[in-house]
Amino acid sequence: MSSYYDDASLMLLASGGAQKDGKVYSIKPVPVYGTERVTNGTFNNDLSGWTINNANAGNVVEWSAGQAYLKRTASAATELRQSTLVVGKKYYVNVDVNIIGDSTGGALEYNGSTRFILNEGVNSFKFTASTTLFSFICLSNSTEYYIDNVSIKEVLVEDGDFTFSRGSNLAATRVDAAHLIEKGRENLLLQSNTFDNAVWDNQLGGSVTGGQTGYDGTLDAWLLTKSAIAYKYIRQMNLSASGVYNYSIYAKANTLNKITIFNDVSGANPYATFSLVDGSIVASSGLVDSSATDVGGGWWRLSATFNDTITTARIYPDFGQTTAGSIYIQDAQIEQGLIATDYIPTTTTTGTAGILEDTPRFDYSFGASCPSLLLEPSRLNNILYSENVTNSWWLKSNVTALDNQGISPEGLNNAGKITLTSTGGAVLYRTSLTIGNGVLSFFAKPGTLSAGRIRISVDGVGAAYWNLDGTINSVSGGTAEGAENYGNGWFRYSYNVPSGSVANYGVQGGVIGEGMLVYGMQVEPNATYTTSYIPTYGTSVTRAADTAIIRTLDTKNIITDSGSWTAFFELELLGNESPNDKIQLTDDSNNPRAYLYHQTAGVSPSWLGSSTLNMNTNNKIVYRGNSTQNISFFKNGNNAVTFSTTSTGLVFNRVNFYGANGAFRLKQAILFPTELSDLDCEILTGATTYNTFAEMAVALNYTVYE
Repeated sequence: MSSYYDDASLMLLASGGAQKDGKVYSIKPVPVYGTERVTNGTFNNDLSGWTINNANAGNVVEWSAGQAYLKRTASAATELRQSTLVVGKKYYVNVDVNIIGDSTGGALEYNGSTRFILNEGVNSFKFTASTTLFSFICLSNSTEYYIDNVSIKEVLVEDGDFTFSRGSNLAATRVDAAHLIEKGRENLLLQSNTFDNAVWDNQLGGSVTGGQTGYDGTLDAWLLTKSAIAYKYIRQMNLSASGVYNYSIYAKANTLNKITIFNDVSGANPYATFSLVDGSIVASSGLVDSSATDVGGGWWRLSATFNDTITTARIYPDFGQTTAGSIYIQDAQIEQGLIATDYIPTTTTTGTAGILEDTPRFDYSFGASCPSLLLEPSRLNNILYSENVTNSWWLKSNVTALDNQGISPEGLNNAGKITLTSTGGAVLYRTSLTIGNGVLSFFAKPGTLSAGRIRISVDGVGAAYWNLDGTINSVSGGTAEGAENYGNGWFRYSYNVPSGSVANYGVQGGVIGEGMLVYGMQVEPNATYTTSYIPTYGTSVTRAADTAIIRTLDTKNIITDSGSWTAFFELELLGNESPNDKIQLTDDSNNPRAYLYHQTAGVSPSWLGSSTLNMNTNNKIVYRGNSTQNISFFKNGNNAVTFSTTSTGLVFNRVNFYGANGAFRLKQAILFPTELSDLDCEILTGATTYNTFAEMAVALNYTVYE
């Protein structure tokens, strides 16, 4: 007896959590590729199998240490090419690229003049060949790069992966498998551990020498040697960092025992000078916070947090002293936030990690052991400093505030602390906010309080109060529920209000001198429910909406658009937004379409029938159709309704998931190229009772003896 897995033509399981930036991977179908079309794509010994076209004395195309090297200085390009493709076939391309310096313009040219621009690292894409030829070229007379592991194979079986998009910033977060908040991170420095690169301007009056033994046991450290003149440094210019940012570096004393990390800004230049003997701060200006971690062997990781706009970062050995000498350094980083996080290496571009612009978010909120694909609408956090509680932007009433006082829901030491100076309303607050019909939220760890209630309020509107165990105490002027438990004593509190402009976060009552940790203050204007945390570091930040789409199900042989099909989804609806669909089964015309609109399933236009799902609970649903004018809909174990029309039948070759129209968690999406039986659809959607013994025997694969 075959399984649902065997019968499915597409299967996306969030529990697999397979993704990369811009892609959600399905576990079925598994792509299949043909034989290799590239001869000598690994360049083990030479360029055999390749042709050099349009050779020019001003250009270089040659073999170099197991790679192909291309450089252009002439007006016309020289090409490295092969002619092994078959016209009309679809191909999958992979190539490793190492770009030299800041050059751009490396490309793979195919189909006559179509060009795929190469980026640093692994490059992959698909195309259908209209010519047999493909070529690597340099598009400008300053382009220089290496290629290796060139592979082009025919696509025999397409994948069933979804294209995912969200936005152009690192505003999104998720709860990871360790049940910690994960952000997007970026090291804004280029060549962050190549200090002899031209991007670092050497003003030492001395040398920058690599190959030194580092804190990690590698030979990746550098010796900075300065002359006997004060204020000598290396610097990186043309930076663009603003708001709250952290500047960190690993350093060790040699003949000198101090280091200064210094930032050029439009006003006063913030800096921090550290002792390389004990890690202490010797001098500073414009400092929000600092830290020094002894990593062994005389090495320190030094970190300074500033709140400003910078264009240049400098590193001084023994700032202001007229003694010649040297220090060791390694792995510099500038990133947004209050503390230094794990080092991200960079070369010609900034380095990123965590939740990137188009990273699908497999989310483990509410202590889940299996993730869901989280899709949310665009939201704005109108709080300018969501973590930096000492900032003067935050007004304080009956509290004192300190940054970096404990482990936050990120698992990092970047939680703020407020300490009560009065038993009245002890809050951080902000006036002149745009809240509208909005929702306020923050994280707090009240375990150190012996009395009092957690409070969010809006002046002139009302307040929500929670007991110290997270249960709701009272609400006025708006709506609130019990706090969400984030583990380790942390809760997230949310309060929805119809209007207002003054937001307060803190404690009502309590004991003078006691305090609690706080983190992640958020105001989402014109919203009726809370979405995931959006960090801010000096400006309001908008997280764009999540979208996941798979097209051309017919040409991928997943669904025959004129045949029978069954589509199963398991999901939890979290909220509703603008009047449009969360899920669509359709074609490129989008007319007609089977939909999940807000929490209602149906087919539009001119189809009869609808069915409503419950919010904030797990739902299993099936749409089952064919080329006729009827589509059956099952939900949570029941045959709910048949959608019907006397008009145009549905052509199905595309699935769209839109977070813009209301947040939801997707756990499974499975497509079948056939109409499953009523019984199968009921079982898929959660039926636990059966009409007859025979139905139960079939469903449970029993052997029946007469």
